Amino acid sequence: MPHMSPMWWMMLYLTFITCMIMLMSTIYFYFIPKGKKNKMEKVINTNNWKW
Repeated sequence: MPHMSPMWWMMLYLTFITCMIMLMSTIYFYFIPKGKKNKMEKVINTNNWKW
């Protein structure tokens, strides 16, 4: 049974990382105003067209 322990910890760790990433992205998109976000996307699009 001890040889199963590392895999269990790895799965737990990956789950934790995934949850943290989702939480961070949710907070990020929640706190950034939509106007600012659209403005940034517009700038990125114009830069893509320029290059």
